[in-house]
This record gives sequence, structure tokens and C-alpha cells, in this order.
Amino acid sequence: MNRLVQFRQSLAFRFLLVLGGLVVISQLIFAFLVIARNYRIQRDYLAQKALTHAGFLSAVSQDNILANNFYPLETLMRETAADPDFVYSVVVHADGRNLTNYLNLDDALIRTALSVDNEASLNEIVGQILQNASVIEVRSPIVAEGIRLGEVRLAYRTDTLAQQLRTSLLATLSTALLIGLLLALFIISQLNAQVRRPLLQLGDVTRQIAAGHYDKRLSVEGTTEIQMAQTAFNEMAQQLQENLAELNKLSFVASRTKNGVVITNAQGQIEWINIAFSEITGYQLPEVAGRTPGSVLQGPESDPGTIELMRQRIRAGEPFEVEIINYHRNGQSYWVAIEGQPVYDAERNLIHFVGIETDITDRILAEKQLQTYAANLKQVNYALIAQESQLRMLLEIATQSSNSEVHLEQILRRGAELLAMDEGLICQLAGEELLISESFGTAPIHAAG
Repeated sequence: MNRLVQFRQSLAFRFLLVLGGLVVISQLIFAFLVIARNYRIQRDYLAQKALTHAGFLSAVSQDNILANNFYPLETLMRETAADPDFVYSVVVHADGRNLTNYLNLDDALIRTALSVDNEASLNEIVGQILQNASVIEVRSPIVAEGIRLGEVRLAYRTDTLAQQLRTSLLATLSTALLIGLLLALFIISQLNAQVRRPLLQLGDVTRQIAAGHYDKRLSVEGTTEIQMAQTAFNEMAQQLQENLAELNKLSFVASRTKNGVVITNAQGQIEWINIAFSEITGYQLPEVAGRTPGSVLQGPESDPGTIELMRQRIRAGEPFEVEIINYHRNGQSYWVAIEGQPVYDAERNLIHFVGIETDITDRILAEKQLQTYAANLKQVNYALIAQESQLRMLLEIATQSSNSEVHLEQILRRGAELLAMDEGLICQLAGEELLISESFGTAPIHAAG
């Protein structure tokens, strides 16, 4: 049953239905035209035959009527009635008398008329017979030397022609159906060999390729058009296999790198991410597939100028390198360096964009801390310069004054202030380590021994 349903839904069945229907219809139309033409020819022939025979009977009846010898006429009527095309033939005198009375009792029409009234006269029987639309009567006058002696009345039937027409139609219909059936079998065999079998093979190979058997190929056979399609499919499958092999290599490398890798289509919608991308962002592929990276990762502190630059480069299909603040799935911001590279096909059509993302949060924080160190050192430098000038002045006063102990105490106090460096910038000098306050840094600096 399933095979029957599949066949009814197949291209072969539809093609067969259309072509077979056209063949049968065209044969029937042609046969109808031929039969109609033959019917007209047979009808005209039968009418001409009746007229000719009636004329013959009228010609040979002249002498018999003049001689009042009607027996030969009766014989002629009997012979005429023996023709299956004729129903009856009667010689009628000019005064209306029937000169012959023979009727073929084996004729179905005559038997039917007699069954109605077996005592009916010849004229009554003839009248009933003429009520049948398939019976046509022709009359041929009997004339001798310009005197009308009577006439020959001859009736012929056309029902045999109608019967022949029906028989011909049935025969033609049977022939058309037989030819249509044979043609259908031929078409099915050809379609199966030339179209259906290659299409089934195409479907089977396509399913195998979809299942991961990328080495499967079609056998090139059939008509030229089918062979061209099969060759094109094999070339496409070969290209697909090569592309997938290359993609697998790239995927293998990308899946094991510590950098986040995201692949988008030409419109910038995410198609693939590696494990490192998920670790950096907190998102899995089902959560971001079909979305743009910016719509997922950017937030309030993401620089608008950098965002616009990336959009312009993506639209233009150009590479770019930027640094920007992105946001983790949990809302935590982080710095990331992004390198975007376009991917083109053989016709230079943009098909993908590959983004490589590196978490540079530690580097940015270290750079900011170094900037803070530099600013603090600059402040220390300014303070040292100022304090140095004050110490020099105190030293000069101490060397010139008689109260050197007082000035020495002032010098030590100013030195302590110098070491304090504005609100405890440098906290203490302990042994071989100079401990730096939290406002300046946290790592101890080892003094030279």
C-alpha cells in the first residue's frame, strides 16, 4: 500500500497520467472523426444504393405492368428483400393498388409490425415501419412514353450503420486503451530507468551525506541532462567534503585554543562558538545562535565609537582589531581584544566572519595600576624636590648657627616628613625592605644590601 501511495505521488505517475491521458484523448478524437466520416460515407452510399436499385426496379417493371404480368415483379421484390440493407420493396400502381405483396417475414421490423396487428394490410404495415426513424423510404416512378404507370417504393435501414458505429467506437476505445497501456508501460520503464532510478539514487546519496558519509558519490548514467546533474552533484559533494575537512581542522584548532572564537554568517549572526568563548562570556551556543555578538555581549560601558567601527568593517567585509568592554552572562564587565577576519568564497562573496577574542582584563588593570604608580612616583618626585630644597636650607642654617642641636632636630623632623611623603605615601623603612603604602602599591621593594 505504501509503495502504491508513493507511486501515485511520484513524478513518473503524474507524467504518465498526463501523457497517457493526452494519448488516449487524441486517439479517441481521431477515431471519432474517422468513424464519423466513414458513417457519412456509408450513409451516402446506402442512400445512393437504394436510389439506384429503385430506379432499376422501376425500369424493369414497365413491360410487366403493361402486360399485366406481375409474377416477375413479385420475384424481383423477393430478391430485393433478401438484401439486409433493404426492409421492403413494393410496386404500386398509379391508381394506388399494390402490384406486389411480398414482405420478408424474417425481418425484425416487419415481425414487430405484424405483432401489433397480424391482420394489418401491407400499407398499414409499411406505415408502421416508416415510423421508425432508422427507416428511410425512396420512391422511383414507373413511366412509359410519358405516362405514369406507378412507382417503386423501397425502404432501407440505417440502424445497421449506427450499430457499426458503436462497434467501431468500442473497438477504437479498446485499441486506444491497449495502446495507452502499452505506452504507459513503456513510459514507466523509461522513466524508471532514466529519471526515477537516478532520482532515488540522488535521494539515497543525499541522505547518506547528511548522515556524515561525505565520500558517497552518484554513479553517472542515464540521459545527458541527468548525467550533467549527477556530475554537478558529485562536484558539489566533493567541494563540500573538502570544505568540511578544512572546517574540521579549523574547528579542532579553534576548540583547543584559549582564545574565544566566534563564527558568524555574512549578516553577522552567530553560527558557531568554541569552548573558550563560552568560558569567557558564560554563554552556550543555543543561547546566542542567530544573534549578533554585540547584541549579546555589549553594555553600558562599551565604547560607541568602537562599536560603530566594527559595524562598518563588517558591512564592508574588512578585517578589524579593536579593544572593548564586554559583559559576561552574569553581568560582570571585562576587557577583550577582538580580531575580526572576513571569509570569502571562490567568487569573492562574503560568507562568514571569524572573530578571535582575547580576555585582556588583567593587562588593562595592570596598565591602569602602572599608570597609578607613575602618577604617584611623579608626585613623590615633586615632593622630594620641594623637601630637598628645604633640607638644604636647614642644613645651611645649622652649619652657620651656634644652636646646632635645635637645627638638627628640625632637620630630622623634616626628614621624617619627607619619608612620610604626604599622608603615608611611604610608610616605613624596615630592615632591608621599603614597604609601600596601599595608595602607592602593595609589593615590597628590597633595598640594596
